[in-house]
Amino acid sequence: MLAGSALKNKGIQPLLDAIIKYLPSPLERGPLKIKYKKRLITRHPQPSERLCAYAFKVIQDNVHGPVTFVRTYSGRLKEKSNILNVSTNKVEKVNQLSRLLADEMTRISAIGAGDIGAIIGNQ
Repeated sequence: MLAGSALKNKGIQPLLDAIIKYLPSPLERGPLKIKYKKRLITRHPQPSERLCAYAFKVIQDNVHGPVTFVRTYSGRLKEKSNILNVSTNKVEKVNQLSRLLADEMTRISAIGAGDIGAIIGNQ
């Protein structure tokens, strides 16, 4: 068990080291099996595969609007692309992608398999 406080920067480095040491990368994990519309779909963690990503958090930023945190499992999530939100069955446009570090946003053009990033101001 690990504990820490990001506010006081206590115990954060051991937590990050443990994540790298104990949690597998997508390549070590192997293919991902997803059940979608009563079908079993297999996605390999490769950029050449079709996009499979998981939006795990949405926040409302006062400057940028909605910020959606995503992890890609396969394929590449690119700026200005259209993606299908399977929860709502609607197509959404990816306006801008960023990599976040604390309160700093660094604009990027794509998020590859296994990466975590943020969609800024999606519609």
